[in-house]
Amino acid sequence: MRNRVLSIRVAPALGKTLALALADNRQEELLNAAVRLAADAVRNNRELIRERVREETPWWVPPVLDDKIYQKIIAAVERLLHDMVSDPNHPLRGSFDKAIRDFIDRLQHSPEVIARAEALKEEWLMGAASDDMSRRLWEGIREAIANYGRGGGNDGKPSPLDSGLSEFGIALLSNPTLLVEIDDLLIDLTASVVEKYRHEIGDLIAQTVASWDPAATSRRFELAVGRDLQFVRINGTLVGGLVGLLIYTIIRFLH
Repeated sequence: MRNRVLSIRVAPALGKTLALALADNRQEELLNAAVRLAADAVRNNRELIRERVREETPWWVPPVLDDKIYQKIIAAVERLLHDMVSDPNHPLRGSFDKAIRDFIDRLQHSPEVIARAEALKEEWLMGAASDDMSRRLWEGIREAIANYGRGGGNDGKPSPLDSGLSEFGIALLSNPTLLVEIDDLLIDLTASVVEKYRHEIGDLIAQTVASWDPAATSRRFELAVGRDLQFVRINGTLVGGLVGLLIYTIIRFLH
């Protein structure tokens, strides 16, 4: 996977992903969510802002004036955030939209941004942090799959994994281009794994087949196939006999 990631240019892929995610002006929803989050942060940290204002003003400024400055700051920030949410034509909304589009464009087309992203990617992939994250990610995936296999304790309700897989499948079906890209990625990844570990895979298959008990395997095969196996045997016997009779007749006729 590390080698595969090294072969992918991160910045253009990220830019394409962001462009897809923010299609149909979804950046407006993102901005609204960010503004509401900022408003909550201001509302929940009034005392902290008050203390910072007191710390930043000179010692000789009266406390009453400190409070006036604090109230002016809070009122101005809250008014700005309210106007941004309520006014779809607010200048800052246009600036935000332009900044997002410029960022996506630079990710996909700026040589400097692409080169910097590649350098950061290689630095991160070659470091110890990526190895530690890989181990943690694998442990998390393994634990999640084990819990999912045990039922997850959701009382019959869809688990987050169920919902996520369902939504991911719907998104794939609605995007044929992405579906083709994922198909190609899986084919390339499978081919590279088979090519790299073909001897180990061959040895594993050979050892597994060699460890099968012939009698037990035959019984399991008969149980799995059922009555159809008898028809296969009868058909094989009849076809084999007829072919043998035909060959014998031809040989006798030629002589």
